[in-house]
Amino acid sequence: MKKICLMFFMNGFPINNLMIRKWSDSLLRVIFSVVSAFLCFLTISLFNEMPFRLGEKIFNLIVAPNLYLPFGLGVLGFLFAMFGVKGYIRLTLLGLNIVGLVGYLVIFLMATVGFQEP
Repeated sequence: MKKICLMFFMNGFPINNLMIRKWSDSLLRVIFSVVSAFLCFLTISLFNEMPFRLGEKIFNLIVAPNLYLPFGLGVLGFLFAMFGVKGYIRLTLLGLNIVGLVGYLVIFLMATVGFQEP
């Protein structure tokens, strides 16, 4: 006996439950990719010189609450990118988040260890 799946009717078009699940999964992947790109922008914006003192405002927004916050943003961006859209977008986001983490690690180590006077 064949399994009969339940059909939902939306605007006259039959939509399978599996189709709704696939659509919501793909939408969730896109949302994860957008969140990862935003977190990557926040992490990498610490290294950029932006016009109109925007870079200074973003730097103060990220680093002023806690010196370790960019590490958390980078790790969260990396995790969101792992569950994001597959393909070159995922590879690009993973690579940019790793570059942001390593770059901030270098700056963090120079600031905390390198500039101490004897």
